[in-house]
Amino acid sequence: RNRLLKSRKDLHLLAYWDEHLVGPSRLLHEMRQRQCSELSELLCTEFSGLLSDIPFEMIYRRGWTEGKDIGDVLVAQKQRDIQSGFTNSGIHRDDLLFTSAGVKASEVLSRGQSKRLCLALVMASLKKVGVKTGKQIILLVDDLHSELDDKAQRKVYQQLANMDLQLFISNIENRLPEGLQPKEFKMFHVEHGTIRPRISS
Repeated sequence: RNRLLKSRKDLHLLAYWDEHLVGPSRLLHEMRQRQCSELSELLCTEFSGLLSDIPFEMIYRRGWTEGKDIGDVLVAQKQRDIQSGFTNSGIHRDDLLFTSAGVKASEVLSRGQSKRLCLALVMASLKKVGVKTGKQIILLVDDLHSELDDKAQRKVYQQLANMDLQLFISNIENRLPEGLQPKEFKMFHVEHGTIRPRISS
């Protein structure tokens, strides 16, 4: 569709491509709406301890006018699309927004709070994948300590320890994080591309 709009040739074919765009767009919208609702519920329940001091709202915003069908929008915006040379509305314009008291989260949350929110979103997503596929998740976390104080680190590690996943953590400190101490673990030292087992203290 965009190729036709850009070339401005064979524009009579737009209706044909609209038919192929509308069905998948509706389906993707329903799937994304459901996934975002489930993720939001997970964040507010199972990850509430990690996010207790972070007021946030997760908003899924579809890429066309609310209350209108995507098929009708494509027809109504046909001339605008032709003039601009691309499809202005559609599933490709969907967005996921995080706000805090109505303001963009990135503008009001601290770096540590933002990191915890991102980590919680990743963990909630992985939890959904694990439940859906029935397969164990392998997660590699690099430089988790940056931007997080000791209390926040403990909360993150405790959350990770409670998840059914195989966890790899890179850490410059010489000790096992407190939140992981009850778990079975192995430690390795990496230097100049060489990996050696390390006996924990």
